[in-house]
Amino acid sequence: MGNSDPDRYPWTLGSLPFRLVRRQLDEETRPPRRYPEAEETGGLGIHHPKEDIMRAILIDPAKQTITEVDYDGDYQSIYKLIDCQTFTSAFVFENEDSLYVDDEGLWGATDFFMINGVLQPLAGRGLIIGSDDEGGSIAAKSDIDDLDIHFVIPIQFPDHMEWLRVA
Repeated sequence: MGNSDPDRYPWTLGSLPFRLVRRQLDEETRPPRRYPEAEETGGLGIHHPKEDIMRAILIDPAKQTITEVDYDGDYQSIYKLIDCQTFTSAFVFENEDSLYVDDEGLWGATDFFMINGVLQPLAGRGLIIGSDDEGGSIAAKSDIDDLDIHFVIPIQFPDHMEWLRVA
């Protein structure tokens, strides 16, 4: 997933090296802080009233399931829902829903899925969330029955790899 050695590839973001900005973000966002008033939201540190809960779609290739889940609008909840340390937007659908996956999912991955429109298999869980005109999170517009998602396993040949559809 790109160049990961920050000493060898010191990308910059503004005037600070990217590795320092990322370290600051990591310290500020993980692990999530627990507040007593946030217990009803899973202890993620931010209280969201019930009317802020929105529909999202969770793709779990380990269980080979695609289910609707509640998403509270807090980006930190994405870490928990897709069980990762860092995430990225892997695909934006025509209806402006976004698919989020584990940014480090290929390291040691055993469970994969493919979705129509994405050229390569994606590793680990995926989460589909809607977005508004300003980039804020809203309920997913996609319908589970309309998503073209397949669970796959890699088959390694001496000179190439192919993906076998299992569900």
